[in-house]
This record gives sequence, C-alpha cells and structure tokens, in this order.
Amino acid sequence: MESYRDELRQLSEEEQRRQEFLQSTASVSLEAIRHLSGREFEMLIASLLERDGYEVHRAHGGAGDRGADVIATGGRGERIVAQCKLRKTPSAKIGSPEVQTFNGTARPDHQATHPLMVTNARFTQDAEAAAARYGILLVDSGALRTWATFGKPLELPR
Repeated sequence: MESYRDELRQLSEEEQRRQEFLQSTASVSLEAIRHLSGREFEMLIASLLERDGYEVHRAHGGAGDRGADVIATGGRGERIVAQCKLRKTPSAKIGSPEVQTFNGTARPDHQATHPLMVTNARFTQDAEAAAARYGILLVDSGALRTWATFGKPLELPR
C-alpha cells in the first residue's frame, strides 16, 4: 500500500510540474509550431536540445547541410544530428524515403551517435520500420508535444 501511495505522489508531482511548464513562456504548442517557418522550427529544436543540456553546434540547416539541420553534443559523448520536417497540416506523414535519405548521411557524413528525425506530423509505418532498422530516433507530433509543450526532456537510447 505504501508503494502505491508513493507512486501516486510521484504522478501528482509530475503532473504539477507539467502544468506549471504548460503555463510558462517556455511551452510551445503544436498549433504554434505549425505556424513556424522551416528555419524557426529547426531553431526551436536546437533550443529544446540546449534546454535539455546539450551543446548546440548548428542551430539550423541550409543549402548543402546534407540532412543535418541541427547538430548537438552531450556530456557522455553523444552527437545528435537532427533532421527537422515541419508540416503545415496535422494529417501529413513522413515516409520511408526521407528516413532512408537521412540514414545515408547522418552517420557517414556527420558522425551521429544519435540520428534524430523530428516532425510536427506523423511517420508512416514504413518510415518507422526503416528507422528501427537504421537506429534512427523518430520524434513525431505526440513526442514533440511532450518535449516542447510539456517540457519533458528528450530521452535518447543508450
């Protein structure tokens, strides 16, 4: 019974932190994200990584970026290379060709230990399967909401 109470207390505290973050200026809704430009979206992802304690080396991509919109490093030797896919319609999906293309550059060209594709939309099942094969972390609209709107740090696989 005591462990049950502890778990309820922890959940309550987590929900309180989430609500406090939601009311802060640091919280960014999916609706607000949808109205960003591609470059602003990339800079938002860079700021979220920075908020989570990573050192950002590139905050946005551009011509010739070879799929690396954001590059950040962490204290345990992580090298995050993120490709950002902003979509204006919530029903849009990112397919496996984009994942495959990113896979071709993330590690060989950018030495990513943690390749990351971020979208405010969804990924197709084929994209998810490809990402699982290649070891690419996908952040879809649900995970982005948790990260940007509610302030929960991104969890990288070890």
